[in-house]
Amino acid sequence: MLAIAVERVTGHPFARAIDELVLQPLGVEGYLGAEPPRPPARIGGDLGEHIGTDLEPFNSAFWRSLAFPGVAC
Repeated sequence: MLAIAVERVTGHPFARAIDELVLQPLGVEGYLGAEPPRPPARIGGDLGEHIGTDLEPFNSAFWRSLAFPGVAC
């Protein structure tokens, strides 16, 4: 609901609004739902059967594309 409200008020997609209104003013580098320009940090441990594949939890571009704040690295 918050993302929809932000998009309606700003007229921009949520990720762009967060970048322009929050991250840039604070000097924070972030990529909500987008691939960063360099390899991101990786989460270690036993992440299940998809380790090393395009569906690897948290460490794959697929998971980062979902724009879960806890997954963005």
